Amino acid sequence: MKGLLALVLLGLLVLGAGSLLAVSPRARVRWYAWRMRSSDPAAAAGARLKLFELDRPAIDDVLPELVARELAARMPLGGRVAVTAVGSWTYSPGIEDPSPSGVVAKDPTAQLLAKRLRSRALVTVSADRGFGWTDPSLIAIPLDDDLAPKILAAVRAELGARAP
Repeated sequence: MKGLLALVLLGLLVLGAGSLLAVSPRARVRWYAWRMRSSDPAAAAGARLKLFELDRPAIDDVLPELVARELAARMPLGGRVAVTAVGSWTYSPGIEDPSPSGVVAKDPTAQLLAKRLRSRALVTVSADRGFGWTDPSLIAIPLDDDLAPKILAAVRAELGARAP
């Protein structure tokens, strides 16, 4: 009987501690930061989206790594990363996506980040055989604050020569 009571109390203790961690923004950032390093691409992508949803300043400690991992996951073959003026990159969620896969309309991370753009953004561009560089990718990372140098350094470390 004492063993059963001890197990119930232990279960309640674990459940209580888990629920406290679940409501703490700092704990959620740590959990999703750990998950974004997963070898499972779907789990990592889901964790990156959750972190972007938590937004700043809660994610400031992991934002450079988060951006680098997001861009690395989206990097097209033969692509590179560039810094661009926001006016030269447009995202219009109301316009029907011309691609058959519906990438624009179904990309919550790109939609979320597009709303935060101000003047400069980090984007991916891909090489278009024989026609030069194509338009920037469907994602743009805002670069308008004090974390821009750290973000660029993390992207350089993750992507090497393909980064600005």
